[in-house]
Amino acid sequence: ADIGAYAPYVEAVFSIPEDERLRIPFSIADRSEGETSPVIRPFLELLRLVGSRLAVGQVMALLENAPVRQRFGIGEEELPTIRNWLRDTNVHWGIDGAHREGLGLGDNRQGTWLAGLDRLLLGYALPGGNRNFFADILPYDEIEGTMAGLLGRFAAFLQEVFRVMADFATPRPLALWRDELLALAARFLAEEEAYEADLQLLRDGLHALAQGAAAASYDEPVAVEAVAAHLASGFTGRSREGRFLSGQVTFCQMVPMRSIPFKVICLLGMDDGVFPRIDRDTGFDLMDDDFRIGDRSRRDDDRYLFLEALLSARDCFYISYVGQSIRDNSRRPPSVVVSRLLEVIERGFAFAAGAAADHLVTHHPLQPFSPDYFGAGELCSYSQLNHRLANAAPSREPWPGIFAGFAPGADEEQVTLSIDEFVWFFANPARALLERRFRLLLADREDELVDREPFSLNSLDRYRLRDDLVESLLAGEDPAVLGRVHRALGDIPAGAYGDLDFAAMAGEAGEFAGRLRGLRGDHLSPTEVPVDLALGRVRLVGTLVVHPAGQYLYRPTKSANMGLRDTMRHWILHLLLNAVPAAPSRLTWFVCNDREVGYGEVAEARAHLDALARWYLRGQAEPLPLLPKASMAYAGKLWGGKKASELPEALREAFKVWRQGGFYDDPEMVDPWLRVAFGESDPMARPDFAAVAELLRAPFELRDRNLAPVGGEDGQ
Repeated sequence: ADIGAYAPYVEAVFSIPEDERLRIPFSIADRSEGETSPVIRPFLELLRLVGSRLAVGQVMALLENAPVRQRFGIGEEELPTIRNWLRDTNVHWGIDGAHREGLGLGDNRQGTWLAGLDRLLLGYALPGGNRNFFADILPYDEIEGTMAGLLGRFAAFLQEVFRVMADFATPRPLALWRDELLALAARFLAEEEAYEADLQLLRDGLHALAQGAAAASYDEPVAVEAVAAHLASGFTGRSREGRFLSGQVTFCQMVPMRSIPFKVICLLGMDDGVFPRIDRDTGFDLMDDDFRIGDRSRRDDDRYLFLEALLSARDCFYISYVGQSIRDNSRRPPSVVVSRLLEVIERGFAFAAGAAADHLVTHHPLQPFSPDYFGAGELCSYSQLNHRLANAAPSREPWPGIFAGFAPGADEEQVTLSIDEFVWFFANPARALLERRFRLLLADREDELVDREPFSLNSLDRYRLRDDLVESLLAGEDPAVLGRVHRALGDIPAGAYGDLDFAAMAGEAGEFAGRLRGLRGDHLSPTEVPVDLALGRVRLVGTLVVHPAGQYLYRPTKSANMGLRDTMRHWILHLLLNAVPAAPSRLTWFVCNDREVGYGEVAEARAHLDALARWYLRGQAEPLPLLPKASMAYAGKLWGGKKASELPEALREAFKVWRQGGFYDDPEMVDPWLRVAFGESDPMARPDFAAVAELLRAPFELRDRNLAPVGGEDGQ
């Protein structure tokens, strides 16, 4: 197998021993300079950018190399900030529209590097508020203070990359390439003492390139792609010296003529289909169609290497291969040379019982901390850490999450919250606890940089854009201006399809906003009702906006899509409306695409709010089993239908949502926040699951009760 594929795992295991006294000296031989050098690898990456799409992932991968970062004065801790900028400004690929047009992909500037960089630089100069353009550029408002220095250094890096893309597109003689590439290395790579040896290797390779051309009297222009390929093959073919036979455990390639006797020889990666290597046919190789005795065969070379290794072993010959499928745990055969060796042993030696494989092949568990390694069987392990892990969970029970055994301390401090903070907590209490109280940040798929621009909007992006359009239209903004803004933000796919899609969404949003204005009676001014309520140790402050017909909340979606976030938000705001003394109305309406959901007057609003405040305080010490999907499914079965279900059926529905998911939805248990909070256990099995779900009883039972229709049958 390729030693480069195994090298990171070897270093991870042997570089950090459990006990320093147990350190095993080791070395890794036969790795190429192109794979191991922190200087040569990014240099080759830089050359490969020429003629490419200049995708955001490629450029950030180049910047992540330490010599490049240090050359431009960018710290490793500053890379997340740069990624946030690029994600927020929707940079995907291409320098500008002209670069894209040169690749035959249309003159479209949206999503290019210069479009994003212009927004970043202009955002430092003046505020845009996501609405105000300057020279047809929408400023990015998050650049301020010391970020300006980082932005300047990042802009300098990008300008150098753009310069390489432009200058190196023209072929030139190899002697001139040497001078250009030496200057390029000086511009992009930090000349630190730690990199001096690698920089010298790079310089020697570039000088050898020009010397070879002079020796061959070749002075024709050569494209940079050919130069990069030649340098890569040269550095990849050269291994670092002094790493073999260094008096340590040596990991190396299977190399011909290395038939030196060793006491122990171990072969890793002897999988079926991997070794011997397969001869790949090439269309221009005529020898493939007329193979003769004496022609080189890679498979025959590998068979010979295996025989050499076997003859070199004196005390032990160890062979390892993946013997079981990662998909279904079925048996997988070893390499054909290993099977052949077992057949030879079977014919040449006698065993008391069974075949040779029964005595020579050992099946290992998947995990190194398996209890099988520390029992009375033939398997054994010397790892003290794995021994402790094997004994730590003898019953193999599901992981209960990070709060197992956690005893919260007493906290009598008064808490002042805004209404939005209180509502946000109940949208997902487990996430709120981990994110706000414990400052835990989990990676989100939406945080990843994307190398391609969107060609269509997914349902979530469509919902967010429609919601923003409705809010903007209600504020009296011009739909044409909104289209220009969202196009600059990168929310709309480029081209005619994006324009048509946005026009359709803007039309739907306009109809919804007009219907909502009629329901609210926007010709009459709403009343701002101040809120300042003391709920035990929780104090809620904020403002409610109430129209003559009541408090109006909205989402431009179907009522069937109402989740925990919407349900708790409406209910809490409705309770506040009924708890304050000076409200002009006690009704709350939630307007959807297909209907209006109404909440009638609540006499015990203060008692409901007190209960919510107590659950909030408890949720600051331990995760509440109020789940965005499973709890809603449970409440919907018990209190949401015309005919209430029994408790066992409601629990079964909650378990189904948690463990199995739906046709389009993943199981809720895979949510990273809930996974950390509850582990592999089922929150529905907790005694407080049903108790906290009672918070949903009143919103389900009281909405639409004793309320007259609003605005007629069609809601207008």
